[in-house]
Amino acid sequence: MRAAFASSCLLAACSAAEQPAAFVGNVADPTVAAAPLAPVSRRAGDQPCARLTVTPAPVGAVHLTDVSVLNVDVALECRGSVVSVELASPRGSPHEVRSLSAALGRASFSFPIAGTTIAQRGLWGRWSIRALLDGRPAATASLELER
Repeated sequence: MRAAFASSCLLAACSAAEQPAAFVGNVADPTVAAAPLAPVSRRAGDQPCARLTVTPAPVGAVHLTDVSVLNVDVALECRGSVVSVELASPRGSPHEVRSLSAALGRASFSFPIAGTTIAQRGLWGRWSIRALLDGRPAATASLELER
């Protein structure tokens, strides 16, 4: 009875555009706690809308010749259809863009470094990583690849 009263109060307090937050768990590991998504009314472009974690592989590598892959994990805090991650060179020009469905609230991307033009041309410096949700800015991060 108490739960029914609480849920009816919660629904009454929300407008039609702002229903209670949905929860998305980790499909690969159901033991990971579910993370709440923001109400429908919040859209990408309202910073911050996502959290980025950028990890070089092997972990801790910082020199251009040592990094084989950049792993980018995106945890969305807004709802959307498509999440894209753009890797931009130290000069600011887009190097590569990858996209996935945003339905699960999380997305992981891997950008190869070893054996690519990044390593072959010695493109060291501060690289930018930008997450977009449905084409709108959601979060940014950067990583220094040393000479």
